[in-house]
Amino acid sequence: PLPEAADYIKRYFERLPRVRSYVEQTLNNAREHGYVTTMYGRRRYLPELNGPDGGARAQAERIAINTPVQGTAADLIKLAMVRLHAVLAHRQLPARIVLQVHDELLLEVQNASLETVMEVLSREMEGVARMRVPLRVELKIGPNWGELQPINRTEGRQLQPQRSEALE
Repeated sequence: PLPEAADYIKRYFERLPRVRSYVEQTLNNAREHGYVTTMYGRRRYLPELNGPDGGARAQAERIAINTPVQGTAADLIKLAMVRLHAVLAHRQLPARIVLQVHDELLLEVQNASLETVMEVLSREMEGVARMRVPLRVELKIGPNWGELQPINRTEGRQLQPQRSEALE
């Protein structure tokens, strides 16, 4: 129901007042300049922000609020892919990037190189940018996308992946 949703939103902003100031500042800047930017300077133009259509304006406001965060995440994953590809090629590691979905990368890796590739993958993805909040990578392995199992890197256990036919 609408009253419950309104109450939830009110409590959310009371607990996190800096979120409200972020939203207001982002919208004010976007209205003034006609665009928002990612951390890397990529612009998304939003002419509807100052338009007469209430529905289009509301959608542009949502885009303006989300783009700096989601767009920066997209920039970071692309930069990480470039870095990772370069290191894999330079070191001639038997691995390849197969797919990127949002903030995930799917790689095919020969079992014999799994440990090394996981170290490279973690280092390149987590080191793609220096930020106040550290970037952390969750690694999973498996014989196919449907059978991935999380790897706890802090346990220091040996990996024993199932045999993969992908590159062998």
